[in-house]
Amino acid sequence: AVGRTVGHASLIAGALSNLAALATRQGHFHEARGLYAESRELFARAADRASVAWSLNFEAEAARRHGDLDGAEALLDVALRQFLEFEDAWGIGSCLSDLGGLASDRRDFGLADARYRGGLRMFHAVQHRGGIRKALEGLVITAAARQEHGRALRLAGAAEALWCGYHDDFGGIRKRPDLERALARARERARLEEGSS
Repeated sequence: AVGRTVGHASLIAGALSNLAALATRQGHFHEARGLYAESRELFARAADRASVAWSLNFEAEAARRHGDLDGAEALLDVALRQFLEFEDAWGIGSCLSDLGGLASDRRDFGLADARYRGGLRMFHAVQHRGGIRKALEGLVITAAARQEHGRALRLAGAAEALWCGYHDDFGGIRKRPDLERALARARERARLEEGSS
């Protein structure tokens, strides 16, 4: 009976997490955060520590998109500690890259660069192509913001080449508005520098 109860808790938690992801995609961030919190309680009851950590990570994205950067950072800090505890390189890489995104949102591009680099190392260790690309794209934005235009373009080329020929449910490298703006600035600056030389 206990086993069935735990199993049911995990199934319900998974369903709630899926609903939360849908709510996030539809822009219902407050509802998403509530659903993630509910799912996390059930995952904890089922002693599923990895899913608890991922729930924190996913809720952080909803918080960030809702404009609650401090809340997102607090969630990611807890998730990162948990992933570090059970040495989950994929989870560590995801948290570090997301923390890089928060630092970039706050225009602390030095910190963002360091966190994206940490995420890149973790993703490279487990050969997670999507994660590697995510970290590279973050580094493109920080490089362009720091006026490192040549580096931004080289990193963008690496990210594009990495994903060439692979199916991508989230769209190509130029479909992110923030990334597209960073690349446009880097290309224009490179063109101007080439014209003046």
